[in-house]
Amino acid sequence: MKKGFWTGSGASDPLSKKECIALGIPYKWWKPIQYIYHTDPATPLTYHAVNGLMYRPLNNTIHNMGSIPRILCLMPCFDKDRYADGYTLHDCGYKKPHQILASTTGSTFVPIFVTQVFMDNLLEESIVASGGWKITSLSITHTVRLFGAYSWKTNKL
Repeated sequence: MKKGFWTGSGASDPLSKKECIALGIPYKWWKPIQYIYHTDPATPLTYHAVNGLMYRPLNNTIHNMGSIPRILCLMPCFDKDRYADGYTLHDCGYKKPHQILASTTGSTFVPIFVTQVFMDNLLEESIVASGGWKITSLSITHTVRLFGAYSWKTNKL
């Protein structure tokens, strides 16, 4: 089975309660932690998908690493560190205007509009590319679809 792969880097820094409030993001202890993604300009985080295209998250995207409730993050299969790159790319597509960067050559990346199903499938693929088992990627994707549908419609991660 052909798998995608990651190159480059970026960082997702957690936002404090104070930062969330300043940005107008409701802070509740039971909600997923909010992060802000910063790309590495020298070597931007890039997912090389099975379809031959390359995808990047948008810089400075605020996200929550997959809309997975904090209680589920205690389970090893929902490991936010191991699958952080996939969650970041996925959440970037979930934020309105539902865009990520894409390229066929790797030299020029342009914003593309995406659907919820496309982003969920890309997450599933990227988890396997990050070393996750297929059953793990299916569990995560199912959970994200369950908890993320509201986020897609409302832009509230």
